[in-house]
Amino acid sequence: MNNGVTLNGRALARNGAVTLINDTIDATACAGVPAPGGVGLFKTFNPSTINAGDVSTLTITFTNTNLAAATLTAPFTDNFPAGLVIAGTPNVATTCGGAGVPTAIPGGSAVTLPTGRTIPGGSVDIPGFCTLTVNVTASIGGSHLNTVPVGTLQTSGGNNTVSTAVSLSVSTAPAVTAVPTLNEWGMIIFMMLAGGVSIYYLRRQRAKA
Repeated sequence: MNNGVTLNGRALARNGAVTLINDTIDATACAGVPAPGGVGLFKTFNPSTINAGDVSTLTITFTNTNLAAATLTAPFTDNFPAGLVIAGTPNVATTCGGAGVPTAIPGGSAVTLPTGRTIPGGSVDIPGFCTLTVNVTASIGGSHLNTVPVGTLQTSGGNNTVSTAVSLSVSTAPAVTAVPTLNEWGMIIFMMLAGGVSIYYLRRQRAKA
């Protein structure tokens, strides 16, 4: 970056490094990054489009611009919209510090991070962050909008002051029409009847000749 630049967002390098020269970075322009001295969150589905019955991984990223770690003072619960549920194998996990097991019940409609978990400290330039992940699925087609309202994330470093939402698109595959089939005895009887009809037809042809 050039000398003395102000960047509203974040600078990322895929293969190399970001070089700064007297620059100012304000990451609060990025989704889920709070103002100085606050906490926030944002969410993603991967993949963001699935067929009905398939699985997508929901990732909730918690951010913290306080210098000190922010500890959850109440359980954080993400309630899903109608039709979206925890997959049969939830694989729920978190990178947030502290004790307490995240809760995700197969077929349930919510995932919970318990009180006492912590979001690492950081700054506006480099926010602290941690994640909560869980597998989800849906049997109903359409766009399922998953929203976290203001104040849902309650911590010792403040509460989220901005809501966050993300959609999972679910496609309904066309119904497959079953092709009637015969079992083994059905095939034997069918072949015998077909053979009998063929013999009868040949005899009739010879009789006419």
